[in-house]
Amino acid sequence: MPLQCESHPVASLTHGSRLACSILLWSLACGVLAWLSLYLSRHGGGVASLWFANAVAIASLLQRPLAEWPVRLLALGLVIALANLLMGSSWLQALCFAPANLLEIGVAVYLFQRHVQSGGWSDNPTSLLRCFLACGVIPGLFGASAGALVLLANDIGPLAKVWSTWYVSSLVGAMTVLPFCLQLRFTGLPFLRAEVVSRPTLAWLFACLSFQVLVQLKMPYPLVALLAPLVIAAVYLPFGSMAFVVAVCAITQSLLMGLGVMPLPPLTAEWQLLLVYATLALTFIVPLILASATRQNSLRQMALVRAESAAHASNLRLEQHQQLLDEASRLALLGAWEESGDGQYHWSRALFSLLDQSDKAPPGWEQLLPRFEPESATLLQQALLEARTQQRPWDIELTYLGQGGRRVQLRHIGQGRWSADGVYRLWGVVQDITAQRELDELKSHFVSATSHELRTPLTALHGALEMLAYTQAEALPAQAADLLEIARLNSRRLTQLIQTILDFEKIRLGKLEVQLTSVDMRALTLAVVRELQPYAAGFEVRFEVDSGRAPLLALADAGRVMQIMTNLLSNAAKFSLQHGVVSVALYEDASDVYWRVGNGGEPISVEMQQRLFQPFSQGDRRDGRQHYGTGLGLSISQAMAHAMQGEITCTSDTVIGTVFTLRLPKQGVG
Repeated sequence: MPLQCESHPVASLTHGSRLACSILLWSLACGVLAWLSLYLSRHGGGVASLWFANAVAIASLLQRPLAEWPVRLLALGLVIALANLLMGSSWLQALCFAPANLLEIGVAVYLFQRHVQSGGWSDNPTSLLRCFLACGVIPGLFGASAGALVLLANDIGPLAKVWSTWYVSSLVGAMTVLPFCLQLRFTGLPFLRAEVVSRPTLAWLFACLSFQVLVQLKMPYPLVALLAPLVIAAVYLPFGSMAFVVAVCAITQSLLMGLGVMPLPPLTAEWQLLLVYATLALTFIVPLILASATRQNSLRQMALVRAESAAHASNLRLEQHQQLLDEASRLALLGAWEESGDGQYHWSRALFSLLDQSDKAPPGWEQLLPRFEPESATLLQQALLEARTQQRPWDIELTYLGQGGRRVQLRHIGQGRWSADGVYRLWGVVQDITAQRELDELKSHFVSATSHELRTPLTALHGALEMLAYTQAEALPAQAADLLEIARLNSRRLTQLIQTILDFEKIRLGKLEVQLTSVDMRALTLAVVRELQPYAAGFEVRFEVDSGRAPLLALADAGRVMQIMTNLLSNAAKFSLQHGVVSVALYEDASDVYWRVGNGGEPISVEMQQRLFQPFSQGDRRDGRQHYGTGLGLSISQAMAHAMQGEITCTSDTVIGTVFTLRLPKQGVG
């Protein structure tokens, strides 16, 4: 902290010293230019010289913070007053000239900041003319009016002549030197190194100055002739270089005018002044406007080149991405397509190869219907019709006949949308799943064959173990009896597992069979609960049944219903809290019978509820207890319920726990 406190005044002093030096040098430069203009106008060839000091001041103030303006303007007023004092004016006259110049500078800075973009004032002729208007034409009116009043009060000359002399000298001086000053202030030293101190710029400057001096000595009225080399230079030089050339030529012209080298036209004093300065403005401003137009065209060409380069690079990236996408689609056997309402079809390259089609013009799906098996063709036609009329998406599997009668299994996914003007658009993907289905068939055949081969010996083994347990368990030693009980329970689990696998395969192949008869749901419930009482006791859970006394008859398959009840009750017992209660209830409405089972265990997450009835879905338990299973029970139970025109639903929250409800149609309804 002491080091920081000691270094702060030093840093402030250094900054103050730099600021003071900067203001001193700047004010001296403006003072020298002001003295030079006054000297040339009073010792020259009869016309007022160009006034350059204000242009330098305007450019400098635009780049300085507002806090420095009072000090800089005060210093500027003092040096202008000093310049007038050196030229013979009284102290009172010298001090009166300063406010007029400061007023002109202040108006110019204000208008430039309000109406001209500092970064784009030279990019096109319109912006450049706006800059001339803001920094020369309008501020000059204020400065000339204030200055003329000062001169008139001191009986220096007629008001009109004094006003016009002040205005035109300040106007042309600002408009010729200001572009270079602004370019230097906004771009800094890199502009000097890159554009000003360069061979082309110096060569054109030498040519223009030589031509300028030559025509001043040889021609009676040379200003129009001087325009020619400046216009040619404006075509070849950048705007910043051209602004430098014009500024040097304008200062040279002011010297020549002040020294009386340039002969004046034989006109009256008023017309002489107007003609000279109008020609000067034309001579120096036209090349600047032409250079600005050339800069604008150059910027447009650069922007066009950049846009073309960006477009080319974008096209290359698109081609690379397209190649990558095509290669990925080929490896994944996946093709994309699109159909618009006007009958236009677009296919990816992979889809042409997938369907053995020429890649010249993609056909519509209606044209390809004969290549599908009849059932698949009907399914696809129905999906397209519903998408076009109802915007219904589809995900179907189809059999396609490829070249040589090769059967190809396709997964066809798509959707449709209607635009605001009533035109539909269909799009989707097609994937070859032939190999996947062949593997599924092999897996299913292996699982089914293995399950069937295991079911017979397991059934016999379980029967033998059951008989031994009921007839010989009491005669066996305690350790042998325990081993027999474990073997009996495990054999029953294996038998149930084999049956579950077989049921799942039947459901997957669409071969699940149900025999619908009149089923007493109350009697089945009591039977299943009685059978599962020992199972629930192992989890320290008990069943409570509210089934009423009257039979509730449903149209269902009794065996399948018992499987569903067994699965739901065993799950409720497994996932119930210790010493909990599993409640079972039966009720009905006009058309259906409802069987409900619930427990007070932890609720099932929303994410898990969304995939609860999918195959192999199992939830995680927060209490750390592990419950082994295949994850097929709920999926099989739901499929059985659907086969009997029923449904299983689930609700789960922290208030009621988890409740599963089986709905089945009533006997004699419908």
